[in-house]
Amino acid sequence: HVPAEGSAFFKEIFSRDGIRTILKLIPLYLFVAIFWCLFDQTATTLVFQAEKMDRSIFGIEVLPSQIQAFNPFLILILIPLFTYAIYPFVGKFIQLTALRKIGFGLFLMVLSFAVIAWAQEAIDRGETPHVIWQLLAYVIFTTAEILISIVCLEFSYTQAMPRMKSFIMALFLASVFVGNGLTGLINDYIRIPEKSADSSSEEFKNPSEQIVAYYDTHHSLPNTLEELPKDSFGKDLKYQLLHAGKSRLAGAGPDGIFKTEDDFNTIITTSEAETLEEGTWLYKEKVKKGLIKESPDESKLTFTHTIGGGTQLEGASYFWFFTKLMLVTAILFIPYSLLYREKSHLQS
Repeated sequence: HVPAEGSAFFKEIFSRDGIRTILKLIPLYLFVAIFWCLFDQTATTLVFQAEKMDRSIFGIEVLPSQIQAFNPFLILILIPLFTYAIYPFVGKFIQLTALRKIGFGLFLMVLSFAVIAWAQEAIDRGETPHVIWQLLAYVIFTTAEILISIVCLEFSYTQAMPRMKSFIMALFLASVFVGNGLTGLINDYIRIPEKSADSSSEEFKNPSEQIVAYYDTHHSLPNTLEELPKDSFGKDLKYQLLHAGKSRLAGAGPDGIFKTEDDFNTIITTSEAETLEEGTWLYKEKVKKGLIKESPDESKLTFTHTIGGGTQLEGASYFWFFTKLMLVTAILFIPYSLLYREKSHLQS
């Protein structure tokens, strides 16, 4: 037995108008899913990027994970600004429909990740750009969030039939899942298989000693290494700081091409305490109680040798990939928005 209210819901959702509404909105949610594919990297890749940036703000050293707090702070400022100033002002010159706002947001997302990619290019060159570049990106993609996420929620509610509104909201929220799932699939696809766990060779010895000496002096991994030797196949070794607690020495291997299964890799990682806690109140308390030595007597580095491993897209190329993906999405959204025919359904 189906209650009367439930029966009315199923009749509405499987009606001609109900099915048409769902089919019209699903492409919109796929476009929005790409937005979430980029936006939710604030808690992952952007934290790793911030570890390699100058995070001194007004004399205070900000932790990499704390940069995320800038997003909700901006939300509180930008929503009233857009509601009472920007929308009324821009509306004097062009008609600001919901789909136009979403389109502007998609193109702004392209710009925000381009800023992140430019900052990463500086990091890849061994420089230490200021975290202000990442904060600039936060301003841009928080603006995009207002134009995409909030507007899409409002738009979806008006397009849904009266008994379908909660169901349509659930479909919209599914776009977050699809976006994060797509990021996971991309990261899995670009992963280079690891053949074995034994690739130690003599040419890695000297650079490894340089890393140990640097770490014992500075208590951090070096950004770059100078005068790296060639591997046994005549190719220059490469050194890369992956994030504050992890770096890699790599040789191209017998095929002479980097980013393949034949690469010889040495992964260098710092101790768990210094990687995860350094700079926090907990770390300082442990130093006071003698549980952690602030200046360790010996290196706390772990060297893991592998053949293969890593990813095909690293550094700036990773962020440029998502920038291009967002650009294609924004361009494809234009014909969709032009062809979409709105039909609002309001509660009685």
